[in-house]
Amino acid sequence: MVNVQLELVRIAESVKAQLKTIEEYELPARGWEFFDEWLYDILNIERTQALIGGKWMTTKYTLTLTSGGPNTYLEVYGKKGKIDVWWGSEHHEEFIEMDVLEELFDYLNERFSDF
Repeated sequence: MVNVQLELVRIAESVKAQLKTIEEYELPARGWEFFDEWLYDILNIERTQALIGGKWMTTKYTLTLTSGGPNTYLEVYGKKGKIDVWWGSEHHEEFIEMDVLEELFDYLNERFSDF
């Protein structure tokens, strides 16, 4: 029998490890070109905006990494973010801070600036 909570933690750790690899190896070698390819494997991207000082500003992106059990989400708001993993009613979340998140946030802002 699978310990669901341990599996949720393992999935979150796997996401962090992938982000670390992107930060240390992929971005220095390929820059934002890497994100162009990486995003093909992302199931969904949701942008959250708020009206700040009379101007709509993006405050967060939520990327759906996996779906259907478990469901894995990466929230990105600048250099900080959150990994959310759900399996049925079981849930695990981890708040993270990495330079790659800021790069991803800037990249997504650039890509979606016309929408």
